[in-house]
Amino acid sequence: MPYRLILACLFCLFAGPGLHAQQAPGPGAFDYFLLALSWSPQYCVQHGRQASARDECHGPQAHGFIAHGLWPEDDSGASPKTCRPPSPLPDRLLERMMPIMPSAQLVAHEWTVHGSCSGLSADDYFDRLSQAFRKVQIPARLARPDAPIGTDVTHVRQWFQEANPGLQTNMLTIQCDPRDAALREVRFCMGKNLDFRPCIAAQTDHCPGGSVRIAPVP
Repeated sequence: MPYRLILACLFCLFAGPGLHAQQAPGPGAFDYFLLALSWSPQYCVQHGRQASARDECHGPQAHGFIAHGLWPEDDSGASPKTCRPPSPLPDRLLERMMPIMPSAQLVAHEWTVHGSCSGLSADDYFDRLSQAFRKVQIPARLARPDAPIGTDVTHVRQWFQEANPGLQTNMLTIQCDPRDAALREVRFCMGKNLDFRPCIAAQTDHCPGGSVRIAPVP
């Protein structure tokens, strides 16, 4: 056998599996969704002066929970990101998402980084995100609080469970600012059919000492 052919065979034998193992999963190769709902009053306290926050924080309507995103996740703990080249979204889609995602920049970012890994078209992905958002019932005391609330992770989780039959304690996490325990997000683990499902070990609460401080809706 010619020397060069031998080398080529050896390269395929030893390098081939390694090259295959390094290939990133394509769009649609994920196990579940993570729905992130951001507490808009806290975002506006911290970022309201930024130009990118104009629509969310200085528009005609004050917001409580808004949709941050619907993120494809793996049971391994990985989070596939940016699976397709960035593509501009049509204005009609941006406008359609404004009631629950009041920032065109946020909508575009979520499509580029997360939606592109869903295996769905942009229209179908944002339809799915809207369905997931509507599935979660916001507890009455968190709908539009007009005064600050001081509580803890256990109570926030309990309020959401009471408002959402079938939601178990291990199906959501509470995310706070590490400096002062101000509520940032509540995240829900969902199957591809958008049913609530248990979160993996990598999805945990992040609130200092378990305390939660909730800013009022202005």
